[in-house]
Amino acid sequence: LGLPRSLYLGGASTVLSSLWPVEDRATAQFMEIFHQEARREGDYGKAWLKARDELRARGSPPWIYGAFVLGGGRSVN
Repeated sequence: LGLPRSLYLGGASTVLSSLWPVEDRATAQFMEIFHQEARREGDYGKAWLKARDELRARGSPPWIYGAFVLGGGRSVN
């Protein structure tokens, strides 16, 4: 389980992580879209989908947006 497990044990209810190394620019794009959408909609699942779909639409290869996984899943309150 690695780092995400440690974050859950530390009290995190939701963790967004990558399964393998991803270049910095792509990670920054994914995280910016994810956090903007999460703040706007309050739903981490929808925010993850929005970030994935946006990177896909921009022509990013699947190994970039496919690296990110969302675990837990509480919505923003």
